[in-house]
Amino acid sequence: MQDKLILINAIHKAVQHSILDEFLTDILTPAEIDQVVERCKIIDSLRKNKTQREIAKELQVSIATVTRGSKEIKYGAGSLKKIFPLK
Repeated sequence: MQDKLILINAIHKAVQHSILDEFLTDILTPAEIDQVVERCKIIDSLRKNKTQREIAKELQVSIATVTRGSKEIKYGAGSLKKIFPLK
């Protein structure tokens, strides 16, 4: 958890200084950013009540990838429900 706090604090500072986009670009590779964006799209689509099959087809990802997002919504810490409200 201590190591995770370094990341949390860095993100918090980036938000405070309105440089989150720059921070993410500096710390993540383009491929890593794409992976995070893909996960966000999956979560957003699930919260819009799209089926896992629809999402997999739309985003061209496997059902297993979508299922992982679904499990994070159900069993995760709860932040995803706050960040991606039901639509």
